[in-house]
Amino acid sequence: MGKKISVLHILNELRYSGAEVMLKSAFAYFAGADIKSTILSTGERQGDYASILEQIGYSKKHIPFRKNIQFLIELGRYLRQNQFDVVHIHTERANFWYALTAKGCGVKIIIRTVHSSFDFKDLLKLKRTVQRFIMRNCLKVIFIAISESVKTVEKNIFHNNCIIVRNWIDQERFFPIKEKQEKVTARIHFCIPADAFVLVSIGACREVKNHEAIIDALLTIYSKIENIYYLHVGTGYLEKREKHYAKAKGVDTKIDFVGQIDDVRQALIASDIFVMPSFYEGLCNTILESLATGVSVIAYNVDGINSVIQDGYNGLLCETNSDQLAEAVLRLHDDETLKNTIIRNGLNTVREKYSVNESVYKLINLYLLSLKNKHDK
Repeated sequence: MGKKISVLHILNELRYSGAEVMLKSAFAYFAGADIKSTILSTGERQGDYASILEQIGYSKKHIPFRKNIQFLIELGRYLRQNQFDVVHIHTERANFWYALTAKGCGVKIIIRTVHSSFDFKDLLKLKRTVQRFIMRNCLKVIFIAISESVKTVEKNIFHNNCIIVRNWIDQERFFPIKEKQEKVTARIHFCIPADAFVLVSIGACREVKNHEAIIDALLTIYSKIENIYYLHVGTGYLEKREKHYAKAKGVDTKIDFVGQIDDVRQALIASDIFVMPSFYEGLCNTILESLATGVSVIAYNVDGINSVIQDGYNGLLCETNSDQLAEAVLRLHDDETLKNTIIRNGLNTVREKYSVNESVYKLINLYLLSLKNKHDK
């Protein structure tokens, strides 16, 4: 291309979440490819993660989303002022309107990454299907899916073809324990008893994450393993409800709600099993982080999770109820050989399929090739 290209990433509120964390680890690669990267937050608040992204070098802008024409006018004014070469949309909310506005402002390349499996129904399904058709065929938007399962859902539900660029993690940040003392130190940090058997979840307190299933399972596990402990990492609008639920179930003394933390690896190495009873996912980065850290994974057998975890190979999958979740935890607790096997296979899975090098370079090449093809025309 011969000159620096500029890319705008459009997200919702900037939080410790999949897209934001991946963009953080990708910044150096973007800079090395002479890509100037900017992030637009469209959440009500800019978000706690905004300062972290700014510190590493991203430019940032905050335009709170509103369902009115004034919002789109402000967005269009910002796009015209900055003349971005690529607009990369990471949100489901308003993604059609972002793409339409970008096209109207002369943006050369528009990319939409689908970060989850959206199994919409009825009128919403029809609406999204029509929007994706217009985006793909009229606005020439390039669609990316973060996993095979997301690609399948997009094809089957919305008749939408996607390129796969898998989620990635920074393996320089997430890696297994090198010395036993690391685990001891991590447990001291979280005030966890040294002999405890520790579960951990990492994620926002939202319905889809289904943390109450872990609390239900904890009640069953506690009758078998007295020194069980649950490290709950993350915040959200359901946090207060989850705390009340834990107290009502009588297991609140076995749970530490630590909120949002910067060093997620420290929570992982303090734990024995990462638990994820989500109802659906796109491709959960915290699962990849757990595998890379050498922590065994137990999760519900749902879209987005079962494209990464193979039951009995690199983790355990169970049906979507807390009794099955508890049974899987007890199984791993009692079978050290199985636990070590799935940890070893989990490490291999991340190294082979979800490295930052492979995925980010694929994304960079997509930017560059798309711009080159546009220029050649």
